[in-house]
Amino acid sequence: QRWEAENEEEEDDAMEEEDELGFDELDLYDSLRTLGWIHTKLSRPLGEAIHQTIYTAVQQKIAGEYEDSTLFTSIMSWKDSVVVPWVQDVISPTLYTTLNWDRTLDYAASECFCEIRIKEIFDIVADYPDSLPAIRELAQALDRTRMHGKLAVELRKSLKRRLIHPGANTSQIIDVYINTIK
Repeated sequence: QRWEAENEEEEDDAMEEEDELGFDELDLYDSLRTLGWIHTKLSRPLGEAIHQTIYTAVQQKIAGEYEDSTLFTSIMSWKDSVVVPWVQDVISPTLYTTLNWDRTLDYAASECFCEIRIKEIFDIVADYPDSLPAIRELAQALDRTRMHGKLAVELRKSLKRRLIHPGANTSQIIDVYINTIK
């Protein structure tokens, strides 16, 4: 609910800003397409901006939340209801379909989800079995992105960094290794 309220506030702010600037966003996109800049000069910055926007939204939604089993579905629904229409407005619905942006945005949302969960993998393992919903959703996202290798590397690094050092409690080390195996 908080996330939806923030999105509504952002939309209201954007509409107020549009009124203040005196231009229509869709006219701007049409002009950029007419100039041919969407595919030439703005393709890379547009992709980076979209990726960063998705990453920020996913991070705000899922960071530290391991017990909710609807987060991945919620992220994908947000992508479909917010990001997809905006990208279609920018590049046109025809080019959206022709250039297969649906697959690109689906991968970007899944990749961002994986990146955030991979950064949290030690905490997810340490919180097992309470974090089982997060593990299941991560598995679902990994099926789409094939980032298994990155997950394995990060898990290995985080186990070494957080467990294999002087002063680490032996029982904690054993508990985390058992949870890792489970």
